[in-house]
Amino acid sequence: MLTDALGRVAVRDGLAGVTMRHVAAEAGVSVGLVQHYFASKEELLLAALFDVATRVRQRLDRTIESLGPDVTERTRLRATLLEFVPLDAEGRTIATLFRAFDAGGVNDPRTTQAEASAVPRGFDALMRHRLEAARRAGELRPEVVIPHEALTYMMLVLGLGDALLAGGLTPARAIETIDYVLERSFTS
Repeated sequence: MLTDALGRVAVRDGLAGVTMRHVAAEAGVSVGLVQHYFASKEELLLAALFDVATRVRQRLDRTIESLGPDVTERTRLRATLLEFVPLDAEGRTIATLFRAFDAGGVNDPRTTQAEASAVPRGFDALMRHRLEAARRAGELRPEVVIPHEALTYMMLVLGLGDALLAGGLTPARAIETIDYVLERSFTS
């Protein structure tokens, strides 16, 4: 798949290495084939972003399902946050592509507002859903303001992700930090 090839190139060579030619070579196809499906590098990046978002959702669904029905909402939220932090090779690919789009796509006049905001809105909605479930279950501290907490979690995973990608943070420290933040929000 072309978007998978783009992810491998981005992780290996950085965003500067993502060209139609390099993606074609990585995928083992001609540049013409890549250009048949994508008119520009930006279109390919956007397709890769939405492909990755779908994979993240599927991966998250599998993780949450594997927890079983009798876990706490805090456990579900923790598992959700961990899926958004680049703790493994697939996570690094995902984080790299999200940052590529964030850095270039949001400021590109060809990118619509809906495209630019789809991922943050989806993450915010997911965090709010998890937090509201925790509130209904009586697990969330009463002083927690859900919209602010959801934004806090978004900034948390973005910051941890950046630090992990840059090599300035270990996965263990990232997990400890997530646990620390959750401790402040939950009653148990």
